[in-house]
Amino acid sequence: MRIFFFLLSALAVSADSGYFLHFSDIHLDNIFIQTSSGDLRCRKPLNPPNNEGGQFGRYGCDSPWPLVQSISGDFIAHNLQENDQVNPFFIFTFLLFQISAIQTVLTAIRDQFPDTIVIPSVGNNDLLKNYGYMCNADPDARTKYLSSLWSSWIGPNATETFLRMGSFSISPVQGLRFISLNTLMYSEKDANITGDDPCGQFQWFTQELTNAQAANETVYLTGHIPPGIDDFGPVNLWKTQYLKTFFSILSKFDGLVEVALFGHTHNDQPRLLTVPNAAYVPALTVGGITPVYGTNPMFRVFTYDTNTFQVQDYEDHILNLYESNVEGQGVWKKEYSFAEAYGIDHIDGNVLKNVLDSASHDAVLFGQLAARQPGSAVTNGWKRLCGLKSSDPDDFAACLVNFQKMV
Repeated sequence: MRIFFFLLSALAVSADSGYFLHFSDIHLDNIFIQTSSGDLRCRKPLNPPNNEGGQFGRYGCDSPWPLVQSISGDFIAHNLQENDQVNPFFIFTFLLFQISAIQTVLTAIRDQFPDTIVIPSVGNNDLLKNYGYMCNADPDARTKYLSSLWSSWIGPNATETFLRMGSFSISPVQGLRFISLNTLMYSEKDANITGDDPCGQFQWFTQELTNAQAANETVYLTGHIPPGIDDFGPVNLWKTQYLKTFFSILSKFDGLVEVALFGHTHNDQPRLLTVPNAAYVPALTVGGITPVYGTNPMFRVFTYDTNTFQVQDYEDHILNLYESNVEGQGVWKKEYSFAEAYGIDHIDGNVLKNVLDSASHDAVLFGQLAARQPGSAVTNGWKRLCGLKSSDPDDFAACLVNFQKMV
């Protein structure tokens, strides 16, 4: 299951700082077998038993319940108590393999954090068919089921929009608007979607931005699949025609979108969206909870200014799967702070561009960015950096040419 949360951070807070937590790609597997061979999605018993895994999972497998449960344990509970003066909110980008997984996780969240605002976005495995979103007047059973589960979080108006196109808009606090886009329909892997504006989402997105601008709101954009380049290929994550339309819309609302938040890639990727004739937009992609691609489980804590809604920092927290299995306890530890690592005091498009540009000729920054993207099929760090800086294939190709001139 792929999921985004927003919650409180473990750090000390000031009167002008708020916190939220970002989770993605949980991939809960309720029938994970601890001693499996790794075949059949780690559900095939092995005789003699395989000892590579443990109660919190195994590299190469999806997440067992103890791993998912560890997320909402002492770390979050403690910080909610410590920082109860801040109104928390969550954001989810779901990706679920089983109906039972949906109910299990959502029930746990409601039970432990009944008063927390939750903002979900749909993932590619949340549907009846992987990468199989279709624009239908009558939504399929899985979409209706998700809608029924999310309705108490997002409200009736957002629920109606979700049923029509898998997206919605919501304001968790005054002055801040979240627009949750269904980015599945723009994926290169979705063969069902055609036309210039699938499900009318671009028209709806434009109207939501217009309304937000008129209301003097700041916009946070969320979705599952980010625009840009997937350096596992490298391949396009979105179809080119939809990428161009998306940027064309953003260019009409210069500076309105403060940040875009995504998952899907299972890596820490501070991506830069280069919007024509407009400000750069940071597209911050978080790693996943699932260790299915050989990475340690990760979630992210954001700090933002409660007056301006500018993002000040994010911290990544990881669970060392091997150590947790050996010790019999799931321990989440801070990996790093983006602001501390790169010497900044906030994150916006210009700041991120400066960081990425500096990494082009600063060996230390270059190494930091490359090292924090484990599991990438691209072994060259400069290709990883180009993936972060490039919004489309032309940008990526030009970036590679520039790097080749430098080496």
